[in-house]
Amino acid sequence: MKVSLFLLVAVGSAAVLSALAAAAYSPSYVLDFLLQGDKPVISEASAKILPVEINELYRAKRIAGDGATGSYQLQIYENYIDDTKHCEFCTRVMYIPGGQGVSAFSFRDDTGYDLTGAKRAKFFIMGEQGGESISFKVAGKVMKGNGVADKLFKNMRFESETENIVLDKEWKVVEIDLRGKDLRNITDPLGFEVKKGKDLQPVIFYLKQIVFDTEPPKNPVSLKTRS
Repeated sequence: MKVSLFLLVAVGSAAVLSALAAAAYSPSYVLDFLLQGDKPVISEASAKILPVEINELYRAKRIAGDGATGSYQLQIYENYIDDTKHCEFCTRVMYIPGGQGVSAFSFRDDTGYDLTGAKRAKFFIMGEQGGESISFKVAGKVMKGNGVADKLFKNMRFESETENIVLDKEWKVVEIDLRGKDLRNITDPLGFEVKKGKDLQPVIFYLKQIVFDTEPPKNPVSLKTRS
């Protein structure tokens, strides 16, 4: 979600600068103003924006595993519509197994956002056939110093990873507990790992309404124990 700014500059004995910020959630933004001569220059600040829909902030992607070796092996369709599945502008994912037998994806923005204050990540997920098994990664950032790197994203560390979630042919809600996590400078807020099935057929599933907010999770999914 980008902040829209409208500037009115009056030239006289003193320059007068007014800024109007418009945003969907009306949060408190920190704006950095820098005057260079008589021309105002505005730099966007990374702000705490809650609640936030992840696909509004993080429009780029990281892909590892099979998806990195051939774009056809991990296909991400954004703003996908299928009214028979109640899939209105959702994300459709199709994984075609390759040589590694696993692929990973994450939303990203290398600038990083401060999501401190979020207590959960919440989204809806559905499988094409039912029985698909997906694990999710949350709160990723570029590694600095000590820490265990993600096995697929070698230079990344995620605060948590869920146990495998078995999908249904109907939408189910997933809540991931973020309490106690370091949510500063998050470049990769949410990702997933998908592995090949026994028959090597494509794995297809759908995601929608990925939100980080301040509500405590009511029924969080299980997280993997760090080794």
